[in-house]
This record gives sequence, C-alpha cells and structure tokens, in this order.
Amino acid sequence: MQREYAAGDTLVKAGAPADHIFLIARGKLTKYSGERMLGNLTDGDYFGEQVPLEPDGTWSFTVRAVSNTTVLALPLRTFQEIAERSESLRSHIAAYSARQKRR
Repeated sequence: MQREYAAGDTLVKAGAPADHIFLIARGKLTKYSGERMLGNLTDGDYFGEQVPLEPDGTWSFTVRAVSNTTVLALPLRTFQEIAERSESLRSHIAAYSARQKRR
C-alpha cells in the first residue's frame, strides 16, 4: 500500500504496535529514540524488518518525515498471508530469525 507523508508527519511512534514493514520510495525520514536522533532513512531504505519475527511487538523508536515522503507499507497480516503460501519465504524468515538470535 502506497502512503504519502508531509514533512513533520510521524510514521510510527515508539510504544505503538509494530504491524507494518516500510520501504521508502522517495523522501527523507529520521529515526528517534526519545529526542535523540538515531539516523536518517532515504530512498530505498526500509524499516520494520523485525515485525514478522515479533508479531505482538511495539516500535522501539519513532520515525518522522523530514521531507515530503512516499513509502510502501506492507501490513503484517498481508505478509503472513503471503508467507503461508510460500515455503521459500518461510525458510528465508527462519534463517533470518536464526541470524538475529545469534547477534
């Protein structure tokens, strides 16, 4: 699902349910922990890759648009429906999860 955000808009807020994976198509975003800036995200970057591994998780950071931004947002439910039909995707998720646990 394509979404548009204006500069200053909040995409996700720390503590809110983490239920989407985001790909930045165009624009610039900033990640924050409280008021501390964690970094910037721009065209082609993504966040929310942990969402499928923690389906009841919450965002540990806030993301705000610095400029007018277009993102592609994949709801967790849609991701899960696709994964149910794809053995290769489930295998990839399991391998990714194992790598994350070793960190």
